[in-house]
Amino acid sequence: DSPEIPLEEITKALQRPDSEATLCPSQDGGYGMICVPQKCPVEVFDNILWSHPLTALAQIKALTDQNIIVRMGRIMHDMDEPEDVQLLIQQFRRQQEEESGLPNFKILGKSSIGSPVLVEKNGDCVHTKKAMKD
Repeated sequence: DSPEIPLEEITKALQRPDSEATLCPSQDGGYGMICVPQKCPVEVFDNILWSHPLTALAQIKALTDQNIIVRMGRIMHDMDEPEDVQLLIQQFRRQQEEESGLPNFKILGKSSIGSPVLVEKNGDCVHTKKAMKD
């Protein structure tokens, strides 16, 4: 539900005692990740208001009603609607720009020696343009 969950967040949730759950709330009131104890009753997912601003809160209540301690993970963005995918793409593009340090370029990939292959936002390959000029 959330493609940007860091591996350490998943690892931390899986290492919790078997009496605890981990819930990573999302910005829209739902959650992007939940990790429940192995013996958690399936009924904790009944009567939850899905795709609602109170989804995470309803889930926390259902878990604590079963005497399950809920630990909160980091807030994340989850994928519920097509617009969410577009927002994720924009976020990844911004991250690429920040990583390249060049706002007019995007990182296309990495070369065989590990350096970034930069492409101008208009689609022209920087290296090809330079070679054509030389």
